Amino acid sequence: PENSGIILRAFVKEGSLAVEVEDHGKGISKEEQAQLFQAYHRVEEDRHLTPVLGLGLTLSKQIVEAHGGRIGVESEPGKGSIFRFTTPLRTEQPI
Repeated sequence: PENSGIILRAFVKEGSLAVEVEDHGKGISKEEQAQLFQAYHRVEEDRHLTPVLGLGLTLSKQIVEAHGGRIGVESEPGKGSIFRFTTPLRTEQPI
């Protein structure tokens, strides 16, 4: 919503870097959440608002998983969303 912003969090949890992006928008239904990370999928209500391809979350998932991490979303209609990913931290020092 207008004048609402996002909250960005980053922390270490169980040997991984965890990053969360929270908004206070309209939220995403469970049905839409199940398809969010599929190529070319766009949330039905947003298709007319932005001219994008629907590849951002797909590419994000591939990058995070290629680094041994996980990505997901927690959302409820009317209450906003939290997108989060984790990726393992390196325990060895570079040479």
